[in-house]
Amino acid sequence: MSHFQTFKPFIERDNTGRDGTYNWADKLRKSEKKDSQIIFAPWNAFWTDVELTESFLKENFKIGVIVEAVLPVHEVDIHNSYPDRETRWFAEIKQIAGCRMLIKFLMSESYMWINLLSRNLDGAHIVRLCCTLPPMSAYSESDVKGKDFLEKNSAAVTNCLTDKQLFDTSYGLKRINYYNDPFFLVGQRLEVLNYADTSEIFVAFITEKCGRRIRILITGMGQKELLKRDKHHCQADPEQEFWVDQESNFIFPVGFAIFNHLKLVAEPEYITHAKRVVRLLRKHKACLYNTYDVNFSTFHLNSKRNDLRARVQVGDKFELLDPFDKTFKKLKCASVIKIMRSDGYMIVREDGDLTGPGFPLNTYTTTFMFPVGYAAEHNLPLENRGFIFHGGEFDWDQYLKEEDGTVLKMDREYPEREELQKEALLEVIDLTQNDKVWPACVSSVHGRIVKIHFLGKDSTEDKLYNVESPELQPVGWCEAHSYPLQDPGDAR
Repeated sequence: MSHFQTFKPFIERDNTGRDGTYNWADKLRKSEKKDSQIIFAPWNAFWTDVELTESFLKENFKIGVIVEAVLPVHEVDIHNSYPDRETRWFAEIKQIAGCRMLIKFLMSESYMWINLLSRNLDGAHIVRLCCTLPPMSAYSESDVKGKDFLEKNSAAVTNCLTDKQLFDTSYGLKRINYYNDPFFLVGQRLEVLNYADTSEIFVAFITEKCGRRIRILITGMGQKELLKRDKHHCQADPEQEFWVDQESNFIFPVGFAIFNHLKLVAEPEYITHAKRVVRLLRKHKACLYNTYDVNFSTFHLNSKRNDLRARVQVGDKFELLDPFDKTFKKLKCASVIKIMRSDGYMIVREDGDLTGPGFPLNTYTTTFMFPVGYAAEHNLPLENRGFIFHGGEFDWDQYLKEEDGTVLKMDREYPEREELQKEALLEVIDLTQNDKVWPACVSSVHGRIVKIHFLGKDSTEDKLYNVESPELQPVGWCEAHSYPLQDPGDAR
């Protein structure tokens, strides 16, 4: 049986008060069998960090490549190893499952599952051959051990490495840079949409990071106001956790609300500061941000003009995967009700909600917008004004005539990704409890939308996700970031 190596993280996280103890050891081992039907969503079906570029991983993270890995304890030759060093040896990648890979140590029959982002994995440093030792299972009863074994079998070791691709030795630095992402930092200040009332924007601080995800808390006057309305408000209650992705459509730089004439709930001092920032932005001058402010450049926002005005008009219609509909089971007819000042942003609202404020979406990054006719083409239910339509029952042409509406032109280009297959296993952030990450599988595929089934939960709780959603992550993502993965048994 293969060894399942416990992940050795770069960052230790205090998970006091968080539940979740699941790991994939059982399913990974079952997947080794020749007749196994278990499949894992491939790492390149997901977003890739700039430091671990897709081209780098595609070239190195594949079957047959030689890596260098720390030996499991039971394979360490304690009598010949260095007491102050981890014992490493060369291994070949035999199977890949998300961020996990099954490796086979050279010259032995020892197999081990290891995480791509583990500190126990590195590029293959041939020049360090004298500092490595083979696993105990490589020795026969008559063999010498340790350095003597290497000297006696140096030709055999060399032959094992000849004509093999070696995992790039620059990987160690790239992995460190991945964990030291500089774009968002704990302690920074930004603006956030109120999930309970999308007409309001509040001031919040980043209190924790987990890969691309940031935990935020509304503070100050805004916090007091929200807790007065609801003592368990998810964005203001310090006892709760509210997490978003760095490219979430509902977090903004300092000054965003004032710049776009949105309602800002904040202390007078902050409003004065934000107005000063906006005045300079509109004059295209350097802004006097505080050192802990998240600024417009962090979001790559063009403050000169909104290029949407050239191709989008108020009243344009599209199909929406509503981020505020907690069921996430259908698309909805929706319309553009305002084009904002910030480039790429517009206010949208589901049709039939004539008095609601709508909410801002960034057309360059949103995962919630789909073209007219998408639901019918991909066999998904579509809601309009409280009525649910199935199988293309809804007549968009007739509806556009009745509403004197126009179709939103959607020309966003998507990066090529390996497709998510039905039954593929992955880790998924719950859209209704964004501090929870669940082991899950793809229940069905609908073009760029997948229906996700959370392991251990009833199928009535399945939810729709865009395949580009940062809430979808490969197996091993949680352990790579020292974040708990929910146990399917706890869902019952």
